[in-house]
Amino acid sequence: MESTYPMQTDIIATMSPDDYINLVGDWPLLVGRFILSFSSCEHWTYLILQQFGTDQTFATDSKLTLRKRTQKILAYVAKLGLPDDLFALTRGRLKELRDLGNKRNLAAHNAPMAHVFADESGELRVDFQTRAALNQNIVLTKKDLESWFLDAVELDNHLCHLHAMISNRIVSMKLAANTP
Repeated sequence: MESTYPMQTDIIATMSPDDYINLVGDWPLLVGRFILSFSSCEHWTYLILQQFGTDQTFATDSKLTLRKRTQKILAYVAKLGLPDDLFALTRGRLKELRDLGNKRNLAAHNAPMAHVFADESGELRVDFQTRAALNQNIVLTKKDLESWFLDAVELDNHLCHLHAMISNRIVSMKLAANTP
């Protein structure tokens, strides 16, 4: 069946890589900074999982989605008999990581688009925003990316400390098991 939609190839706009760079400005830097800082946070899940079980269980666990990896970590950590406050801290940090993962998905899988706004005087302003493809009410701005980057850096530090606390608990348990 032939399309009835008229094709007007003479009005298709194209741009050079330099034009694109000028148009998007610092958006790629902000997205990249956030995604890299989030990747560092996510890496802690692998380091924590490595402490439990065998190489074979780690090979299996490491292929899980972020949500399932964090659930697996909680199940392993629950068996350590951590004090309630440390277990609650672990659960809270892993929830922060999952929430930040949703934001990472928004930033990574939805392209910024130019949106034109007019103020009361009619002055036009162009702003780059990402709107979720599946829900146009979810908007991501440069300020969000800057804030999420700072959140990721802070969470990365917290996950580093969490890894150390879990490691210390595992070592203590192994030492206690070998003490006559």
